[in-house]
Amino acid sequence: MREPSRATIRLPQLVYVLDATVNEIDPPIWRRFVVPATITLEQLHWALLALMEWSGAHLWQFERPGKGCWGDPELLAEAFLEDEVTGDARRTRLMDVISRKGSKLLYNYDFGDDWWITLRLVEHRSRQPGEVVPAVLDGSRNGPPGDVGGPWGYQNLLEAIRDPNHPEHAELRQWVGESWDPNAFDRERLQAAVEQAIDGPPWMI
Repeated sequence: MREPSRATIRLPQLVYVLDATVNEIDPPIWRRFVVPATITLEQLHWALLALMEWSGAHLWQFERPGKGCWGDPELLAEAFLEDEVTGDARRTRLMDVISRKGSKLLYNYDFGDDWWITLRLVEHRSRQPGEVVPAVLDGSRNGPPGDVGGPWGYQNLLEAIRDPNHPEHAELRQWVGESWDPNAFDRERLQAAVEQAIDGPPWMI
């Protein structure tokens, strides 16, 4: 039997199953999703924005305590924060930063509000036949609205919209939208958002 040509041999494509949990929020806001292990940290940044439904109008970076920080050097230099970063997130692959099951990576979005998300590597495996990647598997609750003021501002928002007698009730309810429900989780909507945010050849595996 003739051996297959090298052109027809395909190695298994490694994917990561990740949990992303917003810090300092209770009950927790979290997402479980699948991405290629070869994506860059910049691509992961765009995926997280989609998962939380944030606009992306603020500075961001990844951090692994004791190992380093990664961000967009050009954006940070414009904000005179170039010393904050030791690596270029645009050229750093996720698999080169975390590789062991249980490994954690921190993501900081909006240096004013300081939203911190803890990412944990749940599983690494080969992509399954017919599996769609990226994929949103599970999660809980709506993402916090952008520009709400970080975890403290988010808690104040929840208190205000729950209490009709709160002095900021009418203002914040109008700001966040009458239909916004902090406990809602729409996996299909987030799936569509992630696909749109990171559409392109690097993700088509």
